[in-house]
Amino acid sequence: MNREKINIVDENNIIIGVKYRDEIDYKIDRYQCTGLWVTNSKGEILLAQRKLTKEKDPGLWSCAVAGTVEEGETFETNIYKEAEEEIGLRGIPFMFGPLQKNEVPRKNFAQWFLAEVDLPLEAFILQANEVEKIAWVNPETLIKDVRDHPDKYVSSFRAILNKLLT
Repeated sequence: MNREKINIVDENNIIIGVKYRDEIDYKIDRYQCTGLWVTNSKGEILLAQRKLTKEKDPGLWSCAVAGTVEEGETFETNIYKEAEEEIGLRGIPFMFGPLQKNEVPRKNFAQWFLAEVDLPLEAFILQANEVEKIAWVNPETLIKDVRDHPDKYVSSFRAILNKLLT
């Protein structure tokens, strides 16, 4: 049982309380999360496949790093923690990106962070219970694949692409 307390926010992203993760009603409660959009100097995008055993979106592809903001954290402290935990990335400055308000499949505010990193895949250290694998992907190839095979990606991925590639 996962007993971390998660920030619950209102329609304006103001914290109104906390709930244990396993008590969140994803149809009603709005929470905060983070995402890290990693590119390299060739313009490729780093994607992560969620672990096949994850409760939500198992085996689906998404951004390099994502996390849920816990009690006492900020968007910024959360993304640095998650980047180190999930892919072993540290010592790299992240830039604030857009704030995205999502209604489906879950209600949240996703704060995006951006980073450019020139590392080979084998330099990343994947968190065994979170990340199945990672891949560098050309943006044009990614856009076509999301269009042709949307079921391979988290349901919000098309909105993510629209937010970060336009």
